Amino acid sequence: MARQIDLPLATAIWVLGAHAFTLLSPLILIWAVYYYWEHLQQILYAPELLYFSAVLMMIGSAFEIADNTFDRWYLSGFTPTLCDWLFSSCIVLSLALNVIACVGQYQWLVFLSLALVLAFSIMYLFDWPKEIARGSLGVISCASLYSVVGDPVVFLPLLTTFLTVYFFGILQSTLAQSMHGFTTIVNAFGVFCLPWAFYNSAIGEPASVMWVITVSTVIVGSVLLLKPVLLDLSATSRKS
Repeated sequence: MARQIDLPLATAIWVLGAHAFTLLSPLILIWAVYYYWEHLQQILYAPELLYFSAVLMMIGSAFEIADNTFDRWYLSGFTPTLCDWLFSSCIVLSLALNVIACVGQYQWLVFLSLALVLAFSIMYLFDWPKEIARGSLGVISCASLYSVVGDPVVFLPLLTTFLTVYFFGILQSTLAQSMHGFTTIVNAFGVFCLPWAFYNSAIGEPASVMWVITVSTVIVGSVLLLKPVLLDLSATSRKS
């Protein structure tokens, strides 16, 4: 099995650990929905759909892990593949379920969300620009969550999306495989924002908008300042 991972030992532990952590992170969402079930029933249209959303995230992560296995875990760029299509489609479908779970009473939003899922999948297959569909669905998902929980922390997954793109860009430029781990693990922290928002909503103490803006600004500013340093990272030597 070790021969199938074309990374030095320390880097392999970090990268595989990040994927395992991200794969399991939706379990905290499943627990939060169960724990705050009575409260969520009062404010969400169909909170049970969040269970399916969490399962889809885990299935998507499994497809991503399979895709990495085919590449022997050494990423040098983006190549469209069946596993990546399945991974990405699972993620956008989970976002659509979040929308329906929150505001499913608005049929136009349900149809729009499902249409964006279909559009994304088709755009991927034909290699058309697809990020507008996924990005639009991400914004709709965050806005829908905010409309029912009233906590701005639900917008933090947009920050983790930015960080994913940021670290992947560094990875492509340098081939420093440590960035592969960062690219993956920031998504897990995006998942944690939902249980956090449910907790704040249940106790009636949402985070302040200024706090979220300040934290986001500090993080974005910090990683942008670090970019010249990260771009000087050396390419990871292949174990083979």
